Amino acid sequence: MIPNVPFSDNIDGIDGLMKHTVLKILLVFIFVLIGLNTKNLQAQALDFKSYTVSDGLPHGQISDLAQTQNGIMWLGTIASGLVRFDGQTYTTYGITKGLKDDMIINVFADSKDHLWVSTYTGGVSQLVGDSLINPFKNPKFDTLFVSSIVESPTGDIWFGTYGEGIFIYDGFELNPYVENYRLNNDVVWDVFWDGNDEIWIATNNGITVLDGESTRYYTQDNGISGERIYSIDVDYKQTKWMATSRGVTKFDGENFEQITEINGIQLNYVFDLIIDSRNKVWIGMENIGLFWYENGQFTHITRHEGLVSNYIHKLFEDRNGNIWVATDENGISIYKGDGFKFYRTTTGLNSNEILGFHKDKKGTIWVGTSNGLQSYDGNTFASHDIGLMDEPNKQVWVISEFKNGNLLILLDNSTLLEYDGKNYTNYSEKIGITEYYIVDTHFDSQGNLWIATDEGLLKYDGDSVQLYDASKGLAGSIVNHIFESKTNEIWIATSLGVSKYVDDTFENIGLEDGLAHYNVNYIAQDSKGDLWFGTSAGVSYYKVDKSTGKSSIHNFGKENGMKLVETLFLYFDSNDQLWQGTNGGIHRLNAARFRENGTMIIEHYKLSRIGLGIETNHDAVLEIDSTRIWFGTMEGIVEMDINEFRKRSVASPVTMIENVLFNGVPAEINIQNTDPYFNGLLDVGETEFDYGNNNLTFVFKGIEFVTPENLTYRYRLVGFDDDWITTISNNFVNYTNLPAGEYQFDVQSKVGSDPWSINIASVPFTIKTPYYQTSWFWILMALILVGAMTGFIQLRLYFLERVKLAQLVNEKTSHLSKALLEKDVLLKEVHHRVKNNLSIIYGLLELQMEYITDEQIRDAFRDSQLRVHSIAMVHEKLYQSDNLSRIDAKKYISELVGVISDSMMDEGKIVEISIDVDDIQLTLDQGIPSGLILNELISNSFKHAFNDIEHAKLLVSLKKEDNLTVMSVEDNGNGLPDDYQIGNSESLGHILIEALTRQLKSKIEILSEPGRTQFQIRFIAE
Repeated sequence: MIPNVPFSDNIDGIDGLMKHTVLKILLVFIFVLIGLNTKNLQAQALDFKSYTVSDGLPHGQISDLAQTQNGIMWLGTIASGLVRFDGQTYTTYGITKGLKDDMIINVFADSKDHLWVSTYTGGVSQLVGDSLINPFKNPKFDTLFVSSIVESPTGDIWFGTYGEGIFIYDGFELNPYVENYRLNNDVVWDVFWDGNDEIWIATNNGITVLDGESTRYYTQDNGISGERIYSIDVDYKQTKWMATSRGVTKFDGENFEQITEINGIQLNYVFDLIIDSRNKVWIGMENIGLFWYENGQFTHITRHEGLVSNYIHKLFEDRNGNIWVATDENGISIYKGDGFKFYRTTTGLNSNEILGFHKDKKGTIWVGTSNGLQSYDGNTFASHDIGLMDEPNKQVWVISEFKNGNLLILLDNSTLLEYDGKNYTNYSEKIGITEYYIVDTHFDSQGNLWIATDEGLLKYDGDSVQLYDASKGLAGSIVNHIFESKTNEIWIATSLGVSKYVDDTFENIGLEDGLAHYNVNYIAQDSKGDLWFGTSAGVSYYKVDKSTGKSSIHNFGKENGMKLVETLFLYFDSNDQLWQGTNGGIHRLNAARFRENGTMIIEHYKLSRIGLGIETNHDAVLEIDSTRIWFGTMEGIVEMDINEFRKRSVASPVTMIENVLFNGVPAEINIQNTDPYFNGLLDVGETEFDYGNNNLTFVFKGIEFVTPENLTYRYRLVGFDDDWITTISNNFVNYTNLPAGEYQFDVQSKVGSDPWSINIASVPFTIKTPYYQTSWFWILMALILVGAMTGFIQLRLYFLERVKLAQLVNEKTSHLSKALLEKDVLLKEVHHRVKNNLSIIYGLLELQMEYITDEQIRDAFRDSQLRVHSIAMVHEKLYQSDNLSRIDAKKYISELVGVISDSMMDEGKIVEISIDVDDIQLTLDQGIPSGLILNELISNSFKHAFNDIEHAKLLVSLKKEDNLTVMSVEDNGNGLPDDYQIGNSESLGHILIEALTRQLKSKIEILSEPGRTQFQIRFIAE
């Protein structure tokens, strides 16, 4: 178990923090000095994969790590909560996801795949679905600082606390550890079961050992090196290793052995110690990196060897055997094994820019760098100053060897130098080729020197130089590489294809023969004698059928998984694996498998944290021995150990369905499960969707932490796809317009040439049959069809009867229409005749008035005239209207008021008349009484209301109020007498008003006050 040391354990307040900071600065300074003084120790840098804040890690201080069975890594951080990491994406779980606070102390995954998390404020949380919950709600425990979480062999979860001993959760209840044993200290950092029925408990004051019958205590007095024990592990010899506050202590069952100093380096706080599956002991220290112990020797690993920080807090071995080194400063380093190691300036090189190699007959390795020439004897690098040349021209690009053992060196200014181990001679001047820009050199098996230039190919036979260019049959005049095959054939890579030299002539291979690109940079040959060309578009495999003599070319590029395609070198190892150098990392092409089954697997190795990968250099590759290969890069020498590379213990990646989109909407919106997640990952389960949701996108991911760029996927939709479909570049697939049916989407992943993942991530689902394809729909359609046919027959019979009936009706309707028209004509004639008769009466009254001199009688006659006229106007409006039963009230009242005012208006008297009438149609039974009432009321106002009124006003209105019609006459005259009651008046007009109001089934309402008199009648509209 990995300890989590609270800050207060080592730092007391601000002073402690300042001391800690000063200590870091001093240690950095000391290590710089050590690095300067130990350059010639030739310690190799190791192959670590790093994840830091610059890579997207939410926080650089990692407190703990765990891995759930789905392959996901869970990282505890000091200030950013819990982080889920799948090798490509970081997902943070903080307070909003249920954590008490964002300072994680422990992260632990038990055998049941439950994830437990403890934080600084106390207690523990458990991941359920995609959120964290408090599983216990124990008031005391919830406030305790939980310093360790472990699982017993029986599956119980033991929680070590800081000051309250141990609590045990048996799957049902959480209880304090109250056996008849007493811990020697209540601060518990680790609990370890040794396989001999003994429990070893690491505390702040040594070890407590429980054997079921008795208790033993081990402290510094018994030989433990430090007072505090942070973690315990056991090796294959059953020797226990303990990380303490003062180095490491080993216990073989009888004696304690203290390790407080290694190679002169003092060990202080060792915060973690693990023994990996290969029995290598890893020791993580507070501020001086880590040591590993293997085959009786300690190896010191610091930032110089590839760690991101020397402040080691946690160590963890994942399911693939990778060791995760969590730091308290700058994220995580993952040790990827001994397959790759690195030589840099810190290990004796004079420059990290490695341009060329050569191994001479004596076995000495020569290295060309941007800062000159170096030799390597297997232990140290030695520089060989090129005093003949100026400083800017000391870049050594190509190194070859004369038969006498002297070296031929190509400098960056295209000068060839001969070096005998002591002195340099200008060989370009010696053979007279100073005017050429030289790219490559090669001594063939016959002793000829071949020189690649930008003007063609030079051949020097010891006497003269001969130039071959395009005019002499060479594919292209710019020559990039010269290669001699196993059968001593000379092949030339040019800017316009490949040429084979045959008896002073050339046989060329170009685009027309199938090359993917005209520019060829490099040539290599496999164990079967076939050639491989490195081009600007990848790699081309050239094979000649020995029986027919016909050639074929297969091209490999980005579509096959290459990250970059510009080839700088090619090399076949003893396993017939082709290594390709590019500007962004190194590719491994499994040529042997391709020859077997036609499938090319390409893996990419970044070997750098920058960009797509490490930048290699042209022709900078060398076989050191049967197992080791050197690659020259701009970041030093990369050494690959083939045996160690093949030893890699790589478990197939876990494949997960990251999301499912239905018609572009995320799955969790569609799925009705209460929680479609398990341990933070989508768990869709069997799902049913309507036919309209048949456009699906599946997003998937393989969990790989070391080389995620080498992931390859294959998928199939059972019920739709006939076979697996392989994809390299995409981690999603779309299916559109799926027919109804039952389906299951399956996906697997793998890394490079490794096997496909054991697990198959699956999503079973059903797309419902549309209603128009169901049996009940067709039965219903049949019934409808039968019903429709029956209905059609009935309808046809009915229609025929209707036609016959319609004919009869039309005949009757014609007669009725004619009769109705005659009736309308008759009614109009009646109304016209009534109106004419009333007009005659009106005229007779007018004639009679000519002979009447009494004004009172004349007024009576005039009133009668107006009454007759109001009735006549009703009949006039009726016979003029299309509707013989109703009259337009607005027109009728407007004209009636006009007639009355013209008749009653005195000379010199001006009455301002206002008419407010809604669009109302009055029946004959309501029109005549209404007209007569208005006639009486308006006439009365003209007669009596406006005496001595200078500005007379009269308002006549007919308004709708719900189902009532309200008729009103209002003036601003003198008003009515105080004792006025319309029923008591003997006036004919008032008697008419009262009688006509009753005819309208209404009552008259009178409002009288100085300056205002209003008569209002409400009757129901017909």
